[in-house]
Amino acid sequence: PPFMAPEVWAGNFGRACDIWAVGVMVFYLLTGQYPFMAAKIEDFAAAVAAEPQWTLMAGASTQGQYICWQMLCKAEASRPTAQQLVQHPWFQHFDLGGGLQGLRKTVCRGLMGVARRSNFEKFVGRLIATQLDAGQLGRVNEAFKAMDADGDGTLSRDELHGSLVTLGAKEEEAARVVDELDVARTGRISYTEFLAGVTDLRQKTVQERDALLWLAWQQFGPDERGLVRTSDIQGALATRGMTVAEMPQAFMQQLRKGASGTMDFETFKGLFEADGS
Repeated sequence: PPFMAPEVWAGNFGRACDIWAVGVMVFYLLTGQYPFMAAKIEDFAAAVAAEPQWTLMAGASTQGQYICWQMLCKAEASRPTAQQLVQHPWFQHFDLGGGLQGLRKTVCRGLMGVARRSNFEKFVGRLIATQLDAGQLGRVNEAFKAMDADGDGTLSRDELHGSLVTLGAKEEEAARVVDELDVARTGRISYTEFLAGVTDLRQKTVQERDALLWLAWQQFGPDERGLVRTSDIQGALATRGMTVAEMPQAFMQQLRKGASGTMDFETFKGLFEADGS
């Protein structure tokens, strides 16, 4: 009950009630007391209609007091949004590891570069994304959760677009990234699609890049000679919901040049290294 906004007690509420709850937590962290308390549950509606004892926050910074006052505004339409809060200097001061701003350099740089990648890079990124261990990708997971406002395990186009704009992307840049990641054109971006977008091979060291390319290569099931055939590729892609038609043209051309339609890892790696388009 101490965290419930006035509109919640009235039985009519939306996302702004979450901002109110954050305001209550900030007030408690800065003062050691809840801003609204009542002896009985039925008395809380009247308690939240009153003003908190703002003098308790005298020891907090001016910015801290002001942002708390904004979040605890009785009129829900006047409260800041979550995106506005993460941009506020008071929150940025703490460099919240799970927030969007704290993830700008480590994760979002990869996302913003996805539209500039070649078809081959995008294809390899999708292969890699299906095999990476999500349990080892803490920063990526934090970013995905921070952007997933409704917590449904996928990103809507609006969620991703809004998050990128919050991080400083221009509207048209954010729109291009969303279009690139929504591979299946479902209007939702899955975790795997998001991970493929984050994986920017050209930002890796040579050793890291070769390891990831090898991981992608292994998805084709090379034989004992280290070669893959068209049939190997078809089977590998089918298990991942992809088709040969989605293969980059340069890959298929190189494959046809090999003996009986085969390719080895060095040739595969060479395609990436030579692909500057």
